[in-house]
Amino acid sequence: GNEMAEAADILQEALSLPGVRTIGVDKAVLNNLAIPLPLPDRASIFEMLVTRLTAMDRLTEATKVVQDAIAEFAGTSEEVRISIANAELSIKKGDVEQALAIL
Repeated sequence: GNEMAEAADILQEALSLPGVRTIGVDKAVLNNLAIPLPLPDRASIFEMLVTRLTAMDRLTEATKVVQDAIAEFAGTSEEVRISIANAELSIKKGDVEQALAIL
């Protein structure tokens, strides 16, 4: 519904806030953040956005966000959360085998 779309829009905006993304961002910018965003909070923004886009059948957008998140959180403690969101997206796309391979 409308609330889901509104939530997705807010989460999209949150992705552009300083410190949410670290890949491709100048390290000096990240080091100068007044309050660094904790890793779990950053992952939550990506995870919630993927979940909402998936629920709204905006699968192309969800795929792009999950790919960014995989790169962003590879090798971190939050990687599992992103993998689960990716598996749910694969199921929504009808690719159960891919979902199982991810998990």
